[in-house]
Amino acid sequence: MAGWIGVDLDGVLAEYHGAMGGLIGEPIRPMLAKVQDWVACGREVRIFTARASDPTQLPTIRQWLARHGLAGLAITNVKDF
Repeated sequence: MAGWIGVDLDGVLAEYHGAMGGLIGEPIRPMLAKVQDWVACGREVRIFTARASDPTQLPTIRQWLARHGLAGLAITNVKDF
């Protein structure tokens, strides 16, 4: 299967408490495990989040991903075909 899997950050991969510019919530464990499984199987996973429209948010997102075993995943707010 070609293509990449987009996983929304706020409310899907991490808890969301209504503050887009605020802290990223705790991981939602079942989804975190699923993403880790996809990555381990060689699938391309990208974190899809509106936060990526603000470049100052990228370091925070990268740190969160690294802290939860997902370092190096691409981060985007743009869909493609």
